[in-house]
Amino acid sequence: MTFLKYDAYKMQKAGNSAEEYEDGYSIKEINDEEVRFAIADGATESSFSGIWASLLCEGYTESIPISQLKESWLAKVDALELPWYAREKAEQGAWAAYLGASFFSGKSNRLEIQAYGDCNIFQIREGNLLKAFPLTRSSEFGSTPALLSSLDQKQECDDDFQNIDYHWLQGDNFLLMTDALAAWFLNEIESKGDGFNRVLAIGNQEEFEKLVNEEREKRDPEKGPRLKNDDVTLIKIELES
Repeated sequence: MTFLKYDAYKMQKAGNSAEEYEDGYSIKEINDEEVRFAIADGATESSFSGIWASLLCEGYTESIPISQLKESWLAKVDALELPWYAREKAEQGAWAAYLGASFFSGKSNRLEIQAYGDCNIFQIREGNLLKAFPLTRSSEFGSTPALLSSLDQKQECDDDFQNIDYHWLQGDNFLLMTDALAAWFLNEIESKGDGFNRVLAIGNQEEFEKLVNEEREKRDPEKGPRLKNDDVTLIKIELES
């Protein structure tokens, strides 16, 4: 029995099958005093980014070096039977944004966060947003986020990642989101919409899918769809009081 409760939800792009989902997430209870969470958003423009996103998440929760993850990605792709044009595309590598969070109980009530790109974590206390990381405004989300490559060996240095420590209190809630959902969530807070409370109220996959489908249908006269049609992933964490 750990010191927190959690649920994870995911949904592919509208028009795609579940097998075409290109995000990833991983959760591991290390022991009674540490639980690790990770999410990643595979870039649609690159090939086999879903494999890369899943490997990045597994790498965080299982403490696997990124160099080994890149070897695993190459091995998985090499094992596939691909036409020449798909093989040529795969040789350019895959890309993904990523965020990992490790919660520690005991005297410290500490949280270690590591991020690369525009996956986001939100800390909620007493029904209010306390912190957001690494992005804090919806306007900060763009079309060219920092992405981890499955090939680029220069990205193996810790200096490439954003790292921060937080502290949590009993009763706090945390939300981990991939970019499209995180941008929408921040916009809902900024515009005083009801999305903040709707996300906190989600209790099952059906409710998650209902919210995503409804928000994808809504249109902003200037910005287009309120929620971008992208793969979406949400992990909800509650520190038990």
